[in-house]
Order: sequence, then C-alpha cells, then structure tokens
Amino acid sequence: MREVPKKLFRYRPLEHTSKDLEYMRQTLLDDTLYFSNPNDFNDPFDFKPRIIAGQTQADLNIEKNNMKASLYLDNPSLSDKELEQLSEEWLLHIKHIVDTGQIDLTDEYSKYVRKVGVCCFSECNHNILMWSHYASSHKGYCLEFSTKDPFFQDLARPLEYERFRPVLKMFPKTEGADELRRSITTKATDWEYEREWRVLTQYTGSLSFPPELLKGIIFGCEIDTEHE
Repeated sequence: MREVPKKLFRYRPLEHTSKDLEYMRQTLLDDTLYFSNPNDFNDPFDFKPRIIAGQTQADLNIEKNNMKASLYLDNPSLSDKELEQLSEEWLLHIKHIVDTGQIDLTDEYSKYVRKVGVCCFSECNHNILMWSHYASSHKGYCLEFSTKDPFFQDLARPLEYERFRPVLKMFPKTEGADELRRSITTKATDWEYEREWRVLTQYTGSLSFPPELLKGIIFGCEIDTEHE
C-alpha cells in the first residue's frame, strides 16, 4: 500500500447555516471530525461494486476445497469420501439459495455499508474544482492535517481510480479481504483529480482526533469577511 502523505487536506463548505458553523466549531474547539455514511455520498456508484456469486467452475472448485479443509479441521475422523460428499452438498445448497433469490447479495453488502463511517481527505489544497465542489465555490475553507499519528497511519487508505466498478465475489473467499477493500476504495477515473484518501471506521458520527494534528486553515478566495 502507498505511504500516507505527510499532510492531508479536508475541504469544507461555509455558508450561513447552523450546520456548517457547528461543524467548524466541533473541529476547531472539540477536536472532532464527522464520519459520514457512504449512502450519503454524491457519487451514486461509490461503494457500489458489481456483486457476483463467483460461480465459475474454477470458483466452485476452490470453494469446495476450502470447505473440505474446514470440515476436516472440525471433524478429522471424516473419510475423504464423506468430506467430498458434505462439501459438495454445501456448495449445491449455497448455489441454490443464490440462484433462487433466497439471499440478495446486494442487500447483504448494503447492510455492511450501513455500518461504515468515512471521512474524506485530499493530497492537495489547491485544486480549483475541489474548492468549487466541496468548499462553497471558494467561500469555504480547507483544513490542513499532519498524518504523523496512528489516526491516519493506521486508518487512512488511498483511493484507486478505474474505468469499471470493482467486482466483489461471494465466493471463493481466497481474496475476500482484498476484494472488500477495493470495493470501498475504488472510484471512477472521472474523480481522479481529487487524489482522495479515506479514513474508515465501523460507525458514523463524530470521532475525536489528536488536536496537534490540525496544522492550519486555508480560507477560500471568496470567503465572507464575517467568517474571516
């Protein structure tokens, strides 16, 4: 994985709304950042991998072997014939419930996504489009953070930008963790200019950060003099 940059930046809007002012107050005075749920993102394809059961013959063979190994660990007295039969029955059962719609893979993934909290950052602080899209058309501000802390070193992940949505297989699970990571850290190449990093947690809402990590605030060129 790429090394976390020494600095990361977070663009913020600043209109005359209580929500924007409260967010600024919480960040500057309470040392907290808000972690949003991906369902609230502005890209409808973000956190939306193409989910498949992984039912090619090669996939099925890998999963059957995985099941045989698991069964053997739990029941070492089982014969090879019994292991083969049980793993085959389990695989046919899983294939049946997927094919007949008894389990909705997209819905199962959505349940996982609803538990994820995300705080987005960028490697750069001078992108005109970012100032326009995320900082009230240059009327907002940009927070500068040092990343020399586990808050970033352990939790921050860089985004990858690809033409097509990532694929997430139900099985086999040989690359399950990597596929799941790619599903939440991949966006379309249209967004590549953002140079985004994400801090990921298992819940949404406000999360405290070490106050010494906040190194500066950059005001947009159109910021209201009242806010300055």
